Amino acid sequence: MSESKYRKLFKIIVPIGSICFTLLLTEIVLQFFKPDEIAPKNVKVQVRNKSNYIPDEKLGYRPAIQNIEGRGYSQFATKKNNYSIEKPNDVSRILFLGDSVTNRSKIINALRDQLGEENFEYWNAGVEGYTTTQQLGLYKRWNHALDVDHVILTLHFNDFATGIVYFYNSNNELISWRSNYRFQVNPWWFNHSELYRYASNFLLDSLGKLDRETRTELVREPLSELKELLDARDVRFTVLILPRLDYWIPKDISTNNEDQRARLLKKQNRELDRRWHRPTSIKLLKALQIEYVDLEPARKRAVTDGIKIQQSEGDKLHPNDKVAVYFVEDILSKIKF
Repeated sequence: MSESKYRKLFKIIVPIGSICFTLLLTEIVLQFFKPDEIAPKNVKVQVRNKSNYIPDEKLGYRPAIQNIEGRGYSQFATKKNNYSIEKPNDVSRILFLGDSVTNRSKIINALRDQLGEENFEYWNAGVEGYTTTQQLGLYKRWNHALDVDHVILTLHFNDFATGIVYFYNSNNELISWRSNYRFQVNPWWFNHSELYRYASNFLLDSLGKLDRETRTELVREPLSELKELLDARDVRFTVLILPRLDYWIPKDISTNNEDQRARLLKKQNRELDRRWHRPTSIKLLKALQIEYVDLEPARKRAVTDGIKIQQSEGDKLHPNDKVAVYFVEDILSKIKF
């Protein structure tokens, strides 16, 4: 082989080798320092277990239904309970819609403790990871067949986010799903490579970024349609506005030091901006004339009382049993059941 051919081959091999080395080094770094954006490694268990969730063209995924798959949720797409299908005349039947917060039943259990079960039934249709649009879809397909008096929907701040869901389809292929955007990822690489997971998440995040106005509209539309459906059936509709479950409390920023006051005000405004979904939710629900309970004051009281409010440390999404009691205090003070 001539020297010129060696030189040409060298020019090809060196860049390819450099790229491979860089990718390998990046993979090693990510294995030790994992960014929060990387999806869980054990996807089959931590995100969507294929035995409990079924891929669905319209909903993205849904819970397994007892009379279809022989396991999972009831024929009304609610978690199993011991209530009869026929509703007693002297009982108020409450249907709870929502995501993992509803599914885990902390608020429902605290409400049951206060109201009892003699005159009330508590049907839980919460599905892990569900958005308001998916909750509406589940109601229209299955929940509506249940005779209920009152629907309570938990509106989570992540309903305004464009979250990513990974799950295995019926062919055992791992699928990534975001709203109406979907593409297939390679299961082997996703399970074994931190870099591949990060790249998949980064791509979906870039494709799925929406401004606040658009995200608000994606919440408004299903809420409006659900209200129309429930009004037509004379079913009461209430929305619980769930706060961000952290321990931040607004501080008094009055001080004679203008620089210090400016810093405190900037920090406080930054924290309030993280909670933009709350005033947006209130404005939205008022415009739609939907009954609601804002649970942020209850969160503040619990934090001020020194109560731990997170189901697990650092989890800003899921309330524990203790703060659920505070939530129910406010619910009962605002709503007459």
